[in-house]
Amino acid sequence: MDDLDDGPNSLAEGTALALRAHLLATARPELLIAADVKRHGGPDLVCWQWQPGQAWVWQLRYMHDPRAPQQWPAAAVLAAAAADPLSAGLEVVAGPSMQTLGLLVEQEASNMAEPEEAVTVRDGPIPGLQLYSIACQKAESPDFARREASMRAAKYSASRCNRMVAAARAAAQPT
Repeated sequence: MDDLDDGPNSLAEGTALALRAHLLATARPELLIAADVKRHGGPDLVCWQWQPGQAWVWQLRYMHDPRAPQQWPAAAVLAAAAADPLSAGLEVVAGPSMQTLGLLVEQEASNMAEPEEAVTVRDGPIPGLQLYSIACQKAESPDFARREASMRAAKYSASRCNRMVAAARAAAQPT
């Protein structure tokens, strides 16, 4: 793989978020997990109740972005997650590293929309931060089939997670 340094890429971001949602959902399928794979703004990734009484929030950033956050996620992102009806009565905090949870520090898959790109996502240096990068890949490379399978599994899992969250939010609405 050859590194690309074309800057942030929303299609790659969606893939990276789907990978992290899939990782969390595979580890704890009973939990609610939301991944903003379509990049609507607000919290990028939220997991409710892994730690009882808490909602965890992560934001995703391009690995080569020169702006290094000192505190992450930003207060506005934490406030948006706290305003979610699923967060009622919960402490909303920056999510821990995946490594802290005993999960994979790094994952990779083909980009959902650009199969000639491989997307890698990894823990950031501070809680609540996940970093992604993009590299070129060739369809004939030995890892291509594995990355394609990872992308399909992540895409399906993130979609399932988001449907479960939407149903839970609908159920939480007063009638």
